[in-house]
Amino acid sequence: IDYMAVNEGDRAGGLSGDANSLGVTACAGLFALIIHLNAKRKMWSSAFLIGVAVVIISGLILSGNRTHFVGFIVFMAVFSGLRLLGPSKGLSYSILFALTLILLVPWAYRRAPERIQERLIVVGPNVNKYTEGRADLIEEQRGLAVQLLKENPLFGVGLRGFESRFAIMAHDSASAILGETGLFGLVSISWLLALCIYWLIRASRL
Repeated sequence: IDYMAVNEGDRAGGLSGDANSLGVTACAGLFALIIHLNAKRKMWSSAFLIGVAVVIISGLILSGNRTHFVGFIVFMAVFSGLRLLGPSKGLSYSILFALTLILLVPWAYRRAPERIQERLIVVGPNVNKYTEGRADLIEEQRGLAVQLLKENPLFGVGLRGFESRFAIMAHDSASAILGETGLFGLVSISWLLALCIYWLIRASRL
């Protein structure tokens, strides 16, 4: 399987025109939405936010970004597990909301183009070939990211710097962060992720 050929096709790019950026943004938006609803638990806003979730999940799937698609599924599993282990207050609301989001995934998946569905498959005979092709590409891009990091260790070469230098967008978040935003970006993203985990754990104990 030609990874770069499969990478194109019917993938949606959102406002930026970049399918990978759309996948990252949609996944982060879902994380924030889940944590917000679990912490606030206001029924009057739930219906509206479920509608927002439909749009975001559709964007995540249409982006064809398998990494963040799987990341969302894993996040939901971890969230549900933490919530079940937490106090019973608001448990039924949290689980109902989580199940609603989980059911929206197959609904949106079945309405995606066939090439997008094939790209998001995580089991089957073609997955290993696809994964190997992506792994080779990522290994090469990490070497390129190190080159960019050496040019400007603190702040990197700027957004879209990877694509402008090598005529190919970064297919690995670590490569993009290191090469384009440097150590400052790496620390900022790490802090943001740590904060999300903190709020997730805190929300599960409310």
